[in-house]
Amino acid sequence: MTGRRVHQARGAGDSGITLIETVVSMSIMSFFMAIFTVGIVQMYRTANHTESLSAASSQLNTVFLRLDNGIRYATAISKPSQGGSDYYVEYLTTQPGGRVCTQLRLNTSAQQLQQRTWPQGSLAQATAWRAIASGISADANQPPFALDPISGSPYDRLRLRLVAGSGSQTTGKTRSDITFTAVNTVTAPHDDVCGEGRP
Repeated sequence: MTGRRVHQARGAGDSGITLIETVVSMSIMSFFMAIFTVGIVQMYRTANHTESLSAASSQLNTVFLRLDNGIRYATAISKPSQGGSDYYVEYLTTQPGGRVCTQLRLNTSAQQLQQRTWPQGSLAQATAWRAIASGISADANQPPFALDPISGSPYDRLRLRLVAGSGSQTTGKTRSDITFTAVNTVTAPHDDVCGEGRP
């Protein structure tokens, strides 16, 4: 007699995973995902910090390159001062067309180191302010411009102490302390060097 074979289903109690195993697996996966996320965030922060420092250093390098040639051959440098919230200093150079005053201003509200020029004694012909570098501020404990004389030397020396990097946080900021020597100066600095441009 032909008959059908009856297959008895075996018990499936040991197949699949339990709820507890699922919870434990998800907890472990969440832990490693959290570690991965923290690592990615830290990488982005490090990259942003490095980029900020690079930009700040680039601004300070721009300051040096643009001022070195002018101040180095100046015939006189004024005494730096503060006018309102801004800082000023001037230097005098001799050019084929006559003597030229160059005024530097640290505009604290705009966070810019700015420059303008005019023929000595003719402030009405002054150029508009031109930004040399942006994201520039003064150190909280010392002025950005200072005369730095050498004992026994006739040369004027202008010291610039600047902070590059925008914002209120110290992260991403670079401090610079640069001294320029005016090799063409032969007299002590005085207040009336291009003083007509002071506010």
